[in-house]
Amino acid sequence: MGFVLRLVDPRKARIEVIVNRTAFCIAVCCVCLAGELQAQQNRNQEPTELSKPGPGQSSTESSIDRQYQEWVARLSPEQQAWELVLQAELGTFYLPRHKSDKVAGISNAWDFVEDDPALPRILLIGDSISRAYTLTVREKLAGRANVHRAPANCGPVSTGLAKLDVWLGDGQWDVIHFNFGIHNRNTPVDEYSQQLDQLVSRLKETEALLVWATTTPIPDDPANGMKNGSIVSLNAAAARIMAKHDVKIDDLYTAMAPQVDSLRLPNDVHYTEEGNALLGRCVSKYLLQLPELDVDQESREPGSTSQTVEKDKRHHSVSSPWGLKLGKPNDTDLPRVLLIGDSIMNGYRHQVASELSEEAIVDAWVNPHFQSEKLNGLLKDVLSGREYEVVHFNVGLHGWQEGRIEPVDFKPLTRSLVEVIREKQPKAKLIWASSTPITVKGKPLELDPVATPRIVQHNRLAAEVMVAMGVPINDFYGLLADKLHLARGDMYHWNRPAYKMLGDKATRAIRTALAQHHRQEVLPSLSGN
Repeated sequence: MGFVLRLVDPRKARIEVIVNRTAFCIAVCCVCLAGELQAQQNRNQEPTELSKPGPGQSSTESSIDRQYQEWVARLSPEQQAWELVLQAELGTFYLPRHKSDKVAGISNAWDFVEDDPALPRILLIGDSISRAYTLTVREKLAGRANVHRAPANCGPVSTGLAKLDVWLGDGQWDVIHFNFGIHNRNTPVDEYSQQLDQLVSRLKETEALLVWATTTPIPDDPANGMKNGSIVSLNAAAARIMAKHDVKIDDLYTAMAPQVDSLRLPNDVHYTEEGNALLGRCVSKYLLQLPELDVDQESREPGSTSQTVEKDKRHHSVSSPWGLKLGKPNDTDLPRVLLIGDSIMNGYRHQVASELSEEAIVDAWVNPHFQSEKLNGLLKDVLSGREYEVVHFNVGLHGWQEGRIEPVDFKPLTRSLVEVIREKQPKAKLIWASSTPITVKGKPLELDPVATPRIVQHNRLAAEVMVAMGVPINDFYGLLADKLHLARGDMYHWNRPAYKMLGDKATRAIRTALAQHHRQEVLPSLSGN
Protein backbone atom coordinates (compact mmCIF):
# COMPACT_ATOMS: atom_id res chain seq x y z
CA MET A 1 0.00 0.00 0.00
CA GLY A 2 1.21 3.59 -0.74
CA PHE A 3 -0.02 7.05 -1.49
CA VAL A 4 -0.55 8.40 -5.08
CA LEU A 5 0.77 11.75 -6.31
CA ARG A 6 -0.92 13.05 -9.44
CA LEU A 7 0.44 16.25 -11.00
CA VAL A 8 -2.51 17.08 -13.24
CA ASP A 9 -3.25 20.10 -11.07
CA PRO A 10 -0.13 21.25 -9.12
CA ARG A 11 -2.31 23.36 -6.84
CA LYS A 12 -4.06 20.22 -5.62
CA ALA A 13 -0.96 18.03 -5.30
CA ARG A 14 -0.20 18.97 -1.69
CA ILE A 15 -3.81 18.35 -0.70
CA GLU A 16 -3.86 14.92 -2.38
CA VAL A 17 -0.60 13.95 -0.73
CA ILE A 18 -1.93 14.87 2.71
CA VAL A 19 -5.24 13.08 2.16
CA ASN A 20 -3.66 9.90 0.81
CA ARG A 21 -0.96 9.91 3.50
CA THR A 22 -3.66 10.13 6.17
CA ALA A 23 -5.60 7.29 4.58
CA PHE A 24 -2.44 5.23 4.42
CA CYS A 25 -1.70 5.77 8.13
CA ILE A 26 -5.24 4.89 9.09
CA ALA A 27 -5.07 1.71 7.02
CA VAL A 28 -1.76 0.72 8.61
CA CYS A 29 -3.17 1.30 12.09
CA CYS A 30 -6.21 -0.83 11.28
CA VAL A 31 -4.04 -3.66 10.04
CA CYS A 32 -1.85 -3.50 13.15
CA LEU A 33 -4.86 -3.40 15.44
CA ALA A 34 -6.46 -6.35 13.69
CA GLY A 35 -3.23 -8.27 13.96
CA GLU A 36 -2.94 -7.54 17.67
CA LEU A 37 -6.57 -8.58 18.25
CA GLN A 38 -5.97 -11.81 16.35
CA ALA A 39 -2.78 -12.46 18.32
CA GLN A 40 -4.61 -11.82 21.57
CA GLN A 41 -7.36 -14.23 20.51
CA ASN A 42 -4.76 -16.85 19.61
CA ARG A 43 -3.07 -16.43 22.99
CA ASN A 44 -6.33 -16.98 24.86
CA GLN A 45 -7.76 -19.79 22.76
CA GLU A 46 -6.60 -23.34 23.36
CA PRO A 47 -5.54 -25.20 20.22
CA THR A 48 -7.73 -27.95 18.87
CA GLU A 49 -4.83 -29.44 16.99
CA LEU A 50 -1.35 -30.39 18.14
CA SER A 51 0.83 -27.52 19.35
CA LYS A 52 2.57 -25.61 16.60
CA PRO A 53 5.75 -23.55 16.95
CA GLY A 54 5.04 -20.16 18.48
CA PRO A 55 6.65 -16.75 18.06
CA GLY A 56 10.00 -15.84 19.51
CA GLN A 57 10.37 -15.31 23.22
CA SER A 58 9.52 -11.83 24.54
CA SER A 59 11.35 -10.09 27.38
CA THR A 60 8.43 -10.89 29.69
CA GLU A 61 8.62 -14.55 28.73
CA SER A 62 12.38 -14.53 29.35
CA SER A 63 11.79 -13.14 32.83
CA ILE A 64 9.15 -15.77 33.57
CA ASP A 65 11.43 -18.50 32.26
CA ARG A 66 14.23 -17.32 34.55
CA GLN A 67 11.91 -17.26 37.57
CA TYR A 68 10.56 -20.66 36.62
CA GLN A 69 14.05 -22.17 36.47
CA GLU A 70 14.82 -20.67 39.88
CA TRP A 71 11.60 -22.24 41.21
CA VAL A 72 12.49 -25.63 39.74
CA ALA A 73 15.93 -25.50 41.36
CA ARG A 74 14.27 -25.39 44.79
CA LEU A 75 12.15 -28.50 44.20
CA SER A 76 12.77 -32.05 45.36
CA PRO A 77 14.44 -34.44 42.89
CA GLU A 78 11.08 -36.13 42.22
CA GLN A 79 9.40 -32.81 41.45
CA GLN A 80 12.30 -31.71 39.27
CA ALA A 81 12.03 -34.94 37.30
CA TRP A 82 8.33 -34.26 36.72
CA GLU A 83 9.02 -30.73 35.52
CA LEU A 84 11.60 -32.06 33.07
CA VAL A 85 8.95 -34.34 31.60
CA LEU A 86 6.56 -31.41 31.27
CA GLN A 87 9.24 -29.30 29.59
CA ALA A 88 9.69 -32.05 27.01
CA GLU A 89 6.01 -32.80 26.45
CA LEU A 90 3.78 -29.73 26.93
CA GLY A 91 4.70 -27.98 23.71
CA THR A 92 4.82 -24.31 22.77
CA PHE A 93 1.23 -23.51 23.73
CA TYR A 94 0.93 -25.07 27.18
CA LEU A 95 4.49 -24.92 28.52
CA PRO A 96 4.68 -21.09 28.72
CA ARG A 97 1.32 -21.06 30.50
CA HIS A 98 2.48 -23.75 32.90
CA LYS A 99 5.63 -21.76 33.67
CA SER A 100 3.59 -18.61 34.30
CA ASP A 101 1.28 -20.52 36.63
CA LYS A 102 4.16 -21.92 38.65
CA VAL A 103 5.89 -18.53 38.94
CA ALA A 104 2.60 -17.02 40.13
CA GLY A 105 1.93 -19.88 42.55
CA ILE A 106 -1.17 -21.03 40.66
CA SER A 107 -2.25 -24.68 40.63
CA ASN A 108 -3.00 -26.32 37.30
CA ALA A 109 -3.77 -29.73 35.87
CA TRP A 110 -0.06 -30.59 35.68
CA ASP A 111 0.77 -30.04 39.34
CA PHE A 112 3.15 -32.59 40.82
CA VAL A 113 1.18 -35.18 42.79
CA GLU A 114 2.84 -36.63 45.86
CA ASP A 115 1.15 -39.99 46.25
CA ASP A 116 -0.38 -41.26 49.43
CA PRO A 117 0.51 -44.95 48.96
CA ALA A 118 -2.58 -46.01 50.92
CA LEU A 119 -4.81 -44.55 48.19
CA PRO A 120 -5.41 -45.78 44.62
CA ARG A 121 -3.65 -44.02 41.75
CA ILE A 122 -5.76 -42.60 38.92
CA LEU A 123 -4.37 -41.36 35.59
CA LEU A 124 -6.40 -38.98 33.41
CA ILE A 125 -5.52 -39.09 29.70
CA GLY A 126 -7.15 -36.72 27.25
CA ASP A 127 -7.08 -33.42 25.39
CA SER A 128 -7.84 -29.87 26.53
CA ILE A 129 -11.37 -30.88 27.59
CA SER A 130 -9.86 -33.36 30.03
CA ARG A 131 -7.23 -30.84 31.10
CA ALA A 132 -9.92 -28.32 31.96
CA TYR A 133 -11.75 -30.63 34.37
CA THR A 134 -8.67 -32.21 35.99
CA LEU A 135 -8.53 -29.82 38.96
CA THR A 136 -12.20 -30.41 39.75
CA VAL A 137 -11.67 -34.18 39.74
CA ARG A 138 -8.58 -33.82 41.92
CA GLU A 139 -10.56 -31.70 44.39
CA LYS A 140 -13.57 -34.03 44.50
CA LEU A 141 -11.39 -37.13 44.98
CA ALA A 142 -9.11 -35.63 47.64
CA GLY A 143 -8.57 -38.23 50.36
CA ARG A 144 -9.97 -40.94 48.08
CA ALA A 145 -7.41 -41.22 45.31
CA ASN A 146 -4.16 -39.81 43.94
CA VAL A 147 -5.32 -38.08 40.73
CA HIS A 148 -2.59 -37.63 38.11
CA ARG A 149 -2.74 -36.22 34.61
CA ALA A 150 -0.76 -37.29 31.56
CA PRO A 151 2.01 -34.73 30.91
CA ALA A 152 0.52 -33.45 27.66
CA ASN A 153 -2.45 -32.17 25.76
CA CYS A 154 -2.86 -35.69 24.46
CA GLY A 155 -4.26 -34.96 21.01
CA PRO A 156 -5.35 -37.74 18.61
CA VAL A 157 -5.08 -41.49 19.11
CA SER A 158 -1.95 -41.62 16.96
CA THR A 159 -0.18 -39.43 19.50
CA GLY A 160 -1.40 -41.73 22.25
CA LEU A 161 0.19 -44.70 20.52
CA ALA A 162 3.46 -42.80 20.13
CA LYS A 163 3.58 -41.28 23.61
CA LEU A 164 1.81 -43.80 25.83
CA ASP A 165 4.96 -45.06 27.54
CA VAL A 166 5.89 -41.50 28.52
CA TRP A 167 2.41 -40.79 29.85
CA LEU A 168 2.26 -44.00 31.88
CA GLY A 169 5.64 -43.35 33.49
CA ASP A 170 7.23 -45.83 35.88
CA GLY A 171 4.42 -46.14 38.42
CA GLN A 172 1.52 -48.56 38.62
CA TRP A 173 -2.00 -47.29 37.96
CA ASP A 174 -5.17 -48.55 39.60
CA VAL A 175 -7.54 -46.66 37.28
CA ILE A 176 -6.93 -45.03 33.88
CA HIS A 177 -9.67 -42.67 32.65
CA PHE A 178 -9.01 -41.80 29.00
CA ASN A 179 -10.42 -40.16 25.87
CA PHE A 180 -9.42 -39.41 22.30
CA GLY A 181 -11.87 -37.82 19.89
CA ILE A 182 -11.94 -34.10 19.18
CA HIS A 183 -8.51 -34.21 17.54
CA ASN A 184 -9.74 -37.18 15.47
CA ARG A 185 -12.88 -35.46 14.18
CA ASN A 186 -11.58 -35.63 10.60
CA THR A 187 -10.04 -39.10 10.93
CA PRO A 188 -11.81 -41.89 8.98
CA VAL A 189 -13.80 -44.04 11.40
CA ASP A 190 -12.06 -47.26 10.34
CA GLU A 191 -8.63 -45.74 10.96
CA TYR A 192 -9.76 -44.32 14.31
CA SER A 193 -11.17 -47.69 15.36
CA GLN A 194 -8.02 -49.56 14.41
CA GLN A 195 -5.77 -47.15 16.32
CA LEU A 196 -8.05 -47.04 19.36
CA ASP A 197 -8.18 -50.83 19.46
CA GLN A 198 -4.37 -50.94 19.52
CA LEU A 199 -4.22 -48.32 22.26
CA VAL A 200 -6.75 -50.12 24.49
CA SER A 201 -4.80 -53.36 24.06
CA ARG A 202 -1.68 -51.59 25.30
CA LEU A 203 -3.54 -49.97 28.20
CA LYS A 204 -4.82 -53.38 29.29
CA GLU A 205 -1.22 -54.48 29.77
CA THR A 206 -1.03 -52.08 32.74
CA GLU A 207 -3.65 -54.22 34.55
CA ALA A 208 -5.35 -50.98 35.63
CA LEU A 209 -9.12 -50.64 35.57
CA LEU A 210 -9.86 -48.79 32.32
CA VAL A 211 -12.61 -46.18 31.97
CA TRP A 212 -13.32 -44.67 28.55
CA ALA A 213 -14.80 -41.15 28.47
CA THR A 214 -16.97 -40.41 25.45
CA THR A 215 -16.04 -37.34 23.42
CA THR A 216 -18.09 -34.24 24.19
CA PRO A 217 -20.17 -32.43 21.51
CA ILE A 218 -18.59 -29.96 19.09
CA PRO A 219 -20.31 -27.16 17.11
CA ASP A 220 -21.36 -27.62 13.50
CA ASP A 221 -18.87 -25.40 11.68
CA PRO A 222 -17.91 -27.07 8.37
CA ALA A 223 -15.75 -24.10 7.35
CA ASN A 224 -13.43 -24.94 10.24
CA GLY A 225 -13.64 -28.68 9.80
CA MET A 226 -16.12 -29.31 12.60
CA LYS A 227 -19.27 -31.42 12.36
CA ASN A 228 -20.86 -32.84 15.47
CA GLY A 229 -21.96 -35.84 13.43
CA SER A 230 -18.31 -36.91 13.22
CA ILE A 231 -18.16 -37.05 17.03
CA VAL A 232 -21.33 -39.13 17.15
CA SER A 233 -19.75 -41.58 14.69
CA LEU A 234 -16.48 -41.73 16.63
CA ASN A 235 -18.30 -42.33 19.91
CA ALA A 236 -20.26 -45.18 18.34
CA ALA A 237 -17.05 -46.73 17.01
CA ALA A 238 -15.36 -46.31 20.39
CA ALA A 239 -18.30 -47.98 22.13
CA ARG A 240 -17.78 -51.06 19.97
CA ILE A 241 -14.08 -51.14 20.86
CA MET A 242 -14.82 -50.80 24.57
CA ALA A 243 -17.41 -53.56 24.43
CA LYS A 244 -14.86 -55.81 22.74
CA HIS A 245 -12.34 -55.18 25.53
CA ASP A 246 -14.86 -55.04 28.39
CA VAL A 247 -13.90 -51.44 29.23
CA LYS A 248 -16.23 -49.28 31.31
CA ILE A 249 -17.68 -46.11 29.72
CA ASP A 250 -18.13 -42.70 31.35
CA ASP A 251 -20.64 -41.04 28.99
CA LEU A 252 -19.65 -37.38 29.06
CA TYR A 253 -21.30 -36.71 25.68
CA THR A 254 -24.73 -37.53 27.09
CA ALA A 255 -24.01 -35.59 30.28
CA MET A 256 -23.13 -32.43 28.35
CA ALA A 257 -25.48 -32.60 25.35
CA PRO A 258 -28.68 -31.21 26.97
CA GLN A 259 -26.96 -28.01 28.11
CA VAL A 260 -24.14 -27.69 25.62
CA ASP A 261 -25.38 -24.40 24.12
CA SER A 262 -25.33 -22.60 27.47
CA LEU A 263 -22.05 -24.08 28.71
CA ARG A 264 -19.87 -24.03 25.57
CA LEU A 265 -17.78 -21.08 24.46
CA PRO A 266 -19.10 -19.44 21.24
CA ASN A 267 -18.24 -21.46 18.14
CA ASP A 268 -15.67 -23.46 20.11
CA VAL A 269 -15.16 -27.03 21.30
CA HIS A 270 -14.22 -25.78 24.78
CA TYR A 271 -16.45 -24.94 27.72
CA THR A 272 -17.01 -22.17 30.21
CA GLU A 273 -15.76 -22.55 33.76
CA GLU A 274 -19.22 -23.78 34.70
CA GLY A 275 -19.12 -26.34 31.89
CA ASN A 276 -15.67 -27.57 32.90
CA ALA A 277 -16.83 -27.90 36.50
CA LEU A 278 -19.87 -29.90 35.38
CA LEU A 279 -17.67 -32.35 33.47
CA GLY A 280 -15.34 -32.61 36.47
CA ARG A 281 -18.25 -33.47 38.73
CA CYS A 282 -19.50 -36.08 36.28
CA VAL A 283 -16.08 -37.74 36.07
CA SER A 284 -15.67 -37.64 39.86
CA LYS A 285 -19.09 -39.15 40.44
CA TYR A 286 -18.32 -41.97 38.03
CA LEU A 287 -14.93 -42.72 39.57
CA LEU A 288 -16.22 -42.60 43.14
CA GLN A 289 -18.63 -45.46 42.52
CA LEU A 290 -15.82 -47.78 41.41
CA PRO A 291 -14.91 -50.51 43.91
CA GLU A 292 -11.26 -49.49 43.57
CA LEU A 293 -12.07 -46.28 45.43
CA ASP A 294 -14.26 -48.07 47.95
CA VAL A 295 -16.25 -45.02 48.98
CA ASP A 296 -19.69 -46.56 49.27
CA GLN A 297 -18.54 -49.58 51.27
CA GLU A 298 -16.92 -47.71 54.16
CA SER A 299 -18.63 -48.41 57.49
CA ARG A 300 -18.79 -46.23 60.55
CA GLU A 301 -19.85 -49.06 62.86
CA PRO A 302 -18.13 -49.82 66.17
CA GLY A 303 -14.63 -51.06 65.46
CA SER A 304 -14.01 -48.59 62.66
CA THR A 305 -10.62 -46.92 63.04
CA SER A 306 -11.21 -44.34 60.34
CA GLN A 307 -10.03 -41.58 62.66
CA THR A 308 -6.79 -43.37 63.53
CA VAL A 309 -3.70 -41.92 61.89
CA GLU A 310 -0.32 -43.63 61.81
CA LYS A 311 2.12 -41.17 63.41
CA ASP A 312 5.22 -42.55 61.69
CA LYS A 313 5.38 -40.49 58.49
CA ARG A 314 7.24 -43.26 56.72
CA HIS A 315 3.89 -45.03 56.45
CA HIS A 316 2.36 -42.07 54.57
CA SER A 317 -1.06 -42.94 55.96
CA VAL A 318 -4.10 -40.71 56.19
CA SER A 319 -7.37 -41.23 58.01
CA SER A 320 -9.59 -42.13 55.09
CA PRO A 321 -8.38 -45.67 54.18
CA TRP A 322 -8.67 -47.10 57.66
CA GLY A 323 -11.89 -48.73 58.80
CA LEU A 324 -14.20 -51.70 58.49
CA LYS A 325 -15.32 -52.19 54.90
CA LEU A 326 -18.44 -54.28 54.50
CA GLY A 327 -18.80 -56.30 51.31
CA LYS A 328 -21.91 -55.96 49.18
CA PRO A 329 -23.44 -59.41 48.87
CA ASN A 330 -24.76 -60.87 45.64
CA ASP A 331 -26.50 -63.42 47.84
CA THR A 332 -27.17 -62.79 51.53
CA ASP A 333 -27.04 -66.54 52.19
CA LEU A 334 -23.37 -66.72 51.24
CA PRO A 335 -20.80 -67.26 54.02
CA ARG A 336 -18.79 -64.28 55.21
CA VAL A 337 -15.01 -63.89 55.05
CA LEU A 338 -13.03 -61.26 56.97
CA LEU A 339 -9.69 -59.87 55.81
CA ILE A 340 -7.61 -58.13 58.49
CA GLY A 341 -4.55 -56.11 57.53
CA ASP A 342 -3.04 -52.75 56.68
CA SER A 343 -2.60 -50.87 53.40
CA ILE A 344 -0.94 -53.93 51.84
CA MET A 345 -4.20 -55.81 52.28
CA ASN A 346 -5.98 -52.75 50.88
CA GLY A 347 -4.08 -53.38 47.65
CA TYR A 348 -5.51 -56.85 47.03
CA ARG A 349 -8.83 -57.03 48.90
CA HIS A 350 -10.93 -55.90 45.93
CA GLN A 351 -9.51 -58.73 43.85
CA VAL A 352 -10.29 -61.28 46.57
CA ALA A 353 -13.84 -59.95 46.91
CA SER A 354 -14.34 -60.08 43.14
CA GLU A 355 -12.95 -63.60 42.69
CA LEU A 356 -15.02 -64.94 45.61
CA SER A 357 -18.17 -62.97 44.76
CA GLU A 358 -20.15 -66.14 43.98
CA GLU A 359 -18.79 -68.00 47.01
CA ALA A 360 -18.61 -65.55 49.91
CA ILE A 361 -19.24 -62.02 51.17
CA VAL A 362 -15.82 -60.49 51.81
CA ASP A 363 -15.46 -57.84 54.54
CA ALA A 364 -12.17 -56.09 55.29
CA TRP A 365 -10.81 -54.35 58.37
CA VAL A 366 -8.06 -52.06 57.10
CA ASN A 367 -6.13 -50.75 60.10
CA PRO A 368 -2.73 -49.28 61.11
CA HIS A 369 -2.31 -51.27 64.34
CA PHE A 370 0.29 -53.66 65.69
CA GLN A 371 0.07 -56.34 68.37
CA SER A 372 -1.20 -54.71 71.57
CA GLU A 373 -4.01 -54.85 74.10
CA LYS A 374 -5.55 -51.86 72.32
CA LEU A 375 -5.71 -53.87 69.11
CA ASN A 376 -7.37 -56.78 70.92
CA GLY A 377 -10.05 -54.47 72.30
CA LEU A 378 -10.83 -52.99 68.89
CA LEU A 379 -10.80 -56.43 67.32
CA LYS A 380 -13.53 -57.64 69.67
CA ASP A 381 -15.81 -54.91 68.34
CA VAL A 382 -14.96 -55.71 64.73
CA LEU A 383 -15.71 -59.41 65.22
CA SER A 384 -19.05 -58.81 66.95
CA GLY A 385 -22.37 -58.85 65.13
CA ARG A 386 -21.42 -61.05 62.18
CA GLU A 387 -20.42 -64.67 61.85
CA TYR A 388 -17.36 -65.41 59.73
CA GLU A 389 -16.38 -68.75 58.25
CA VAL A 390 -12.85 -67.61 57.39
CA VAL A 391 -10.61 -64.92 58.90
CA HIS A 392 -7.46 -64.13 56.89
CA PHE A 393 -5.29 -61.82 59.00
CA ASN A 394 -1.95 -60.02 59.25
CA VAL A 395 -0.54 -57.51 61.72
CA GLY A 396 3.07 -56.55 61.11
CA LEU A 397 4.27 -53.59 59.05
CA HIS A 398 3.26 -51.05 61.68
CA GLY A 399 5.05 -52.87 64.50
CA TRP A 400 8.70 -53.12 63.46
CA GLN A 401 9.81 -49.70 64.71
CA GLU A 402 12.00 -49.56 67.81
CA GLY A 403 9.98 -49.41 71.02
CA ARG A 404 6.61 -50.42 69.61
CA ILE A 405 6.74 -54.06 70.67
CA GLU A 406 9.26 -55.34 73.16
CA PRO A 407 10.86 -58.59 71.91
CA VAL A 408 9.71 -60.48 75.00
CA ASP A 409 6.10 -59.40 74.39
CA PHE A 410 5.78 -60.27 70.71
CA LYS A 411 4.79 -63.93 71.02
CA PRO A 412 2.38 -63.47 73.96
CA LEU A 413 0.66 -60.57 72.18
CA THR A 414 0.42 -62.54 68.95
CA ARG A 415 -0.98 -65.52 70.85
CA SER A 416 -3.61 -63.32 72.51
CA LEU A 417 -4.55 -61.95 69.09
CA VAL A 418 -5.39 -65.46 67.89
CA GLU A 419 -7.27 -66.18 71.11
CA VAL A 420 -9.48 -63.09 70.65
CA ILE A 421 -10.40 -64.16 67.12
CA ARG A 422 -11.23 -67.69 68.25
CA GLU A 423 -13.22 -66.40 71.21
CA LYS A 424 -15.40 -64.13 69.06
CA GLN A 425 -15.51 -66.42 65.99
CA PRO A 426 -15.28 -70.00 67.33
CA LYS A 427 -16.40 -71.59 64.04
CA ALA A 428 -14.08 -69.62 61.77
CA LYS A 429 -11.10 -71.05 59.94
CA LEU A 430 -8.07 -68.82 60.55
CA ILE A 431 -5.26 -68.04 58.09
CA TRP A 432 -2.22 -66.00 59.10
CA ALA A 433 -0.42 -63.95 56.42
CA SER A 434 3.23 -63.07 57.00
CA SER A 435 4.34 -59.46 56.58
CA THR A 436 5.75 -58.42 53.21
CA PRO A 437 9.33 -57.14 52.65
CA ILE A 438 10.33 -53.52 53.30
CA THR A 439 12.69 -51.85 50.82
CA VAL A 440 14.91 -48.77 50.94
CA LYS A 441 12.95 -45.65 50.06
CA GLY A 442 13.82 -44.66 46.52
CA LYS A 443 15.76 -47.92 45.98
CA PRO A 444 13.12 -50.63 45.60
CA LEU A 445 15.66 -53.31 44.67
CA GLU A 446 17.31 -53.06 48.11
CA LEU A 447 15.85 -54.45 51.34
CA ASP A 448 15.83 -51.90 54.14
CA PRO A 449 18.78 -52.77 56.43
CA VAL A 450 17.03 -51.59 59.62
CA ALA A 451 13.48 -52.83 59.07
CA THR A 452 14.24 -56.16 57.39
CA PRO A 453 15.86 -57.99 60.35
CA ARG A 454 12.89 -57.06 62.54
CA ILE A 455 10.31 -58.05 59.95
CA VAL A 456 12.06 -61.39 59.44
CA GLN A 457 12.25 -61.93 63.19
CA HIS A 458 8.58 -61.03 63.71
CA ASN A 459 7.53 -63.34 60.87
CA ARG A 460 9.54 -66.17 62.44
CA LEU A 461 8.09 -65.61 65.92
CA ALA A 462 4.56 -65.33 64.54
CA ALA A 463 5.06 -68.57 62.58
CA GLU A 464 6.05 -70.35 65.80
CA VAL A 465 2.82 -69.16 67.43
CA MET A 466 0.69 -70.19 64.45
CA VAL A 467 2.23 -73.66 64.23
CA ALA A 468 1.66 -74.19 67.95
CA MET A 469 -1.97 -73.02 67.66
CA GLY A 470 -2.75 -74.92 64.45
CA VAL A 471 -3.19 -71.87 62.21
CA PRO A 472 -2.05 -72.25 58.57
CA ILE A 473 0.37 -69.63 57.24
CA ASN A 474 0.16 -67.72 53.96
CA ASP A 475 3.79 -66.81 53.28
CA PHE A 476 3.50 -63.38 51.69
CA TYR A 477 7.09 -62.48 52.58
CA GLY A 478 8.47 -65.47 50.70
CA LEU A 479 6.20 -64.72 47.75
CA LEU A 480 7.67 -61.24 47.19
CA ALA A 481 11.20 -61.57 48.61
CA ASP A 482 12.69 -62.28 45.18
CA LYS A 483 10.38 -59.89 43.32
CA LEU A 484 11.63 -56.55 44.59
CA HIS A 485 11.41 -55.16 41.06
CA LEU A 486 7.67 -54.99 41.73
CA ALA A 487 8.11 -52.73 44.78
CA ARG A 488 6.77 -49.19 44.42
CA GLY A 489 9.82 -47.55 45.97
CA ASP A 490 8.21 -45.98 49.05
CA MET A 491 9.51 -48.72 51.41
CA TYR A 492 6.22 -50.57 51.93
CA HIS A 493 3.95 -50.68 48.91
CA TRP A 494 3.90 -52.59 45.64
CA ASN A 495 2.91 -52.26 42.03
CA ARG A 496 -0.20 -53.85 40.62
CA PRO A 497 1.32 -57.19 39.53
CA ALA A 498 2.54 -57.83 43.09
CA TYR A 499 -0.87 -57.08 44.57
CA LYS A 500 -2.39 -59.46 42.03
CA MET A 501 -0.02 -62.19 43.20
CA LEU A 502 -0.98 -61.52 46.82
CA GLY A 503 -4.65 -61.54 45.88
CA ASP A 504 -4.30 -64.84 44.01
CA LYS A 505 -2.53 -66.44 46.96
CA ALA A 506 -5.07 -65.14 49.47
CA THR A 507 -7.99 -66.27 47.31
CA ARG A 508 -6.64 -69.80 46.97
CA ALA A 509 -6.09 -70.11 50.72
CA ILE A 510 -9.55 -68.74 51.55
CA ARG A 511 -11.22 -70.96 48.98
CA THR A 512 -9.52 -74.01 50.51
CA ALA A 513 -10.63 -72.95 54.00
CA LEU A 514 -14.22 -72.44 52.83
CA ALA A 515 -14.23 -75.95 51.37
CA GLN A 516 -12.90 -77.39 54.63
CA HIS A 517 -15.54 -75.51 56.60
CA HIS A 518 -18.25 -76.84 54.32
CA ARG A 519 -17.02 -80.43 54.71
CA GLN A 520 -17.05 -80.08 58.48
CA GLU A 521 -20.65 -78.91 58.37
CA VAL A 522 -21.71 -81.70 56.02
CA LEU A 523 -20.11 -84.59 57.94
CA PRO A 524 -22.05 -84.08 61.22
CA SER A 525 -25.31 -83.86 59.32
CA LEU A 526 -24.54 -87.08 57.46
CA SER A 527 -23.63 -88.93 60.65
CA GLY A 528 -26.95 -87.93 62.18
CA ASN A 529 -28.99 -89.63 59.42
